[in-house]
Amino acid sequence: MVKNCSTSLQKKVQKQILILKTLLLKTLFKEKIMKQFLYILVFAAVGIFAMMEQSKPAPNRFIMIGAMAVFMFGLFRLMKKIPSKNDGENEEKNDTKI
Repeated sequence: MVKNCSTSLQKKVQKQILILKTLLLKTLFKEKIMKQFLYILVFAAVGIFAMMEQSKPAPNRFIMIGAMAVFMFGLFRLMKKIPSKNDGENEEKNDTKI
């Protein structure tokens, strides 16, 4: 009797885990979230790889240049989302007639 109870409980738990996994996969595979997740994952992986390469006595220059390019691309994407501090001031100055 105890074995039947534990197996039915295990089946219920496995079913709930499967439902949670499918919900998690559905949310992760949305286009925008997945794209952001991949950018973060690639950026972190290249950063870790570059740090490992830099710790060598003679790091490969091409790998370091590639890592720097990925870093600059990440900074570009980040700065593109931040509005400029002077945007409002420039619009006010342009409205005045000379």
